[in-house]
Amino acid sequence: MTVKLTREIGASPDDPAEVSVDFYSEPGTAGPDRDYTDVSGTLTFVAGGPTSQSFSLQTFDNPKHDGNKTVILRLSNPTDIGLGFVTQSVLTILDDEPLDPTLLDDFERGAYLWHASDTLALTTPEIAPGDPLAMP
Repeated sequence: MTVKLTREIGASPDDPAEVSVDFYSEPGTAGPDRDYTDVSGTLTFVAGGPTSQSFSLQTFDNPKHDGNKTVILRLSNPTDIGLGFVTQSVLTILDDEPLDPTLLDDFERGAYLWHASDTLALTTPEIAPGDPLAMP
């Protein structure tokens, strides 16, 4: 994400010598420490210095298709400067794995299809090699 000043500091005699703004990430549909590493910090701009600064966010890849995910990036706590009208942005983490149409559930999103009952018994039948139901 790049944060840019709308004008250089020092354009007016009343300008402060430096201004700053905090940044941080929040979960969207992506989870911290699973899909990305949380990020936070402060960007400080000084008179005569650059008018834009960037920060990065590390993302993690996984070997399965789980769709695109989002992270919210926010600006807050401006010091000696007013924030513009854009104080948040959405980062989309693109999923680059193909969808496996034979995968019914990988049980990582919780057992939302299962209901607890004292009369229910789950068994794992063994499928013999060569059976039409066997997967390679």
